[in-house]
Amino acid sequence: MRRRRSRLEVCQIYPREIRTDSEGTPTEHYQAPYEVKAETWPAGGKVQAQVYGEHLAYIRNCRIEGKYTTKLEDERLTYVLNGGTLKEKDKITTSQGESYRVVSIKPYKELYLEMEKL
Repeated sequence: MRRRRSRLEVCQIYPREIRTDSEGTPTEHYQAPYEVKAETWPAGGKVQAQVYGEHLAYIRNCRIEGKYTTKLEDERLTYVLNGGTLKEKDKITTSQGESYRVVSIKPYKELYLEMEKL
């Protein structure tokens, strides 16, 4: 499917990492961001309405432009893009300044994401 250049926006992806403090409590931190070009739109449709229910208003879909490869890292599938890596629960900030958490990744010809607003 062809994409209109006017719909593409620059998004920042912040890879998530879990650190433990001196007492052994795990805390969530985000690494330095990298940029990708993506198209985002509000979630909708019958299937997404059944999956997310009342939370559908906080869900957005995203299609990331560019090629990717996959690798297995810590028993989790990781997608390697041109600027860094992408996993579920990573943080994405759009060009409007809204922050989202990656809920699911669908590896079609391009990466399709479902994101939940933070």
